[in-house]
Amino acid sequence: MTNVFFKRDTASGYTTRYTNAKQILYDILYIKSDGIALWDVCYDGDIRCVQLMIDLGANDWNRGLFRACEGGHRQLAQLMIKQGANNWNWGLQGACRGGHYQLAKMMIDLGANNWNYGLYRACQSGHRQLAKIMIERGANDWNHGLYRACQGGHSELADLMIEQGATCCDSCKNKKHPQLQI
Repeated sequence: MTNVFFKRDTASGYTTRYTNAKQILYDILYIKSDGIALWDVCYDGDIRCVQLMIDLGANDWNRGLFRACEGGHRQLAQLMIKQGANNWNWGLQGACRGGHYQLAKMMIDLGANNWNYGLYRACQSGHRQLAKIMIERGANDWNHGLYRACQGGHSELADLMIEQGATCCDSCKNKKHPQLQI
């Protein structure tokens, strides 16, 4: 006996008949979302679902790498690399945004070298250890790091950026920054 699934589009009123779950996944998650579903599933960390999406034709490996690193999923990051991801800087940004030191180190070992972008992500998300690593590696855009730390509400990182040489804006000096009171 074959299972039959139906999906009703409430906007158009049409009902689509499917004979297997893979068709549903492909139609709903991949085609209709313009590939964004792989990005989301990599962040969630469900390797079986990611593998199914790969089998169905998903191929946005670099975005998948970013989100796998952001979510802290080393195995998925390795799968994205095996599939063809090669933008190590995106992986580094994801790892810094998510606060995942080991994944950041993996991206650095593979060749990531955009320290300022790693710094921005670490500052905005409040990951001091990663911000310090980006500084040690050569990040030097303290003003933007300060902006991102303030944007994220992370006073400790804002102080670190000021110690490095960031210039406070008038809002910071007058304690009127909307996100942070330095």
